[in-house]
Amino acid sequence: MATAGYAQTGLAGKWVTDPPAAPAAAPAAPPAGGVPAGGPGGGGGGGRGGGGRGGGAGAQTRLDFTVDGAKLTGSMFEGGADLEIKEGTVSGKQAKWYTIRPLNGQDFRVNWTADLTDDNTVTLNREFPNGVPGRGAPAAGGAPAAGAAPPTGGAPAAAAAAPPAGGAPAGGGGGGGGRGGGGGGRGGANAAVILHRAK
Repeated sequence: MATAGYAQTGLAGKWVTDPPAAPAAAPAAPPAGGVPAGGPGGGGGGGRGGGGRGGGAGAQTRLDFTVDGAKLTGSMFEGGADLEIKEGTVSGKQAKWYTIRPLNGQDFRVNWTADLTDDNTVTLNREFPNGVPGRGAPAAGGAPAAGAAPPTGGAPAAAAAAPPAGGAPAGGGGGGGGRGGGGGGRGGANAAVILHRAK
């Protein structure tokens, strides 16, 4: 009981992402690695992974928790908006709540889970129970598929010389990067966010 009470008290207070630390996760995937990759799939894969983690580490996130027994109240700043914590609960080292914000004429709900990693660190995860409005938009990234046009020309050598802007030998690699950009948005939406106790 004493340990649980300590953990609940430990979640209370203000938490904030550390901007210099967040982008450090992005280089884990080589976003620019598509250039040397000979295969179109390799370039696309790099774009997909890098975009996902990079997208999640963008804007600052802040939490302001008030804990009363098993009840969590307070607010958060995420995605450039101030949001109210709704139906917040605390159990051990974990807090759960949801937020609502208007988006494209709809109420956009996000379920949040914050885990107390240590006295000064919280790991924040999110779920979209009703989906993400307008999520299909990144499909427009398929447009770069035009990069696949050169391979249809029977002369592969000419196709390789065609894209002077992309130093990569395969024009299809650019298309992969475009598709990767769309995937990156999806990956970023679900990436965990690390916050530290505000000084």
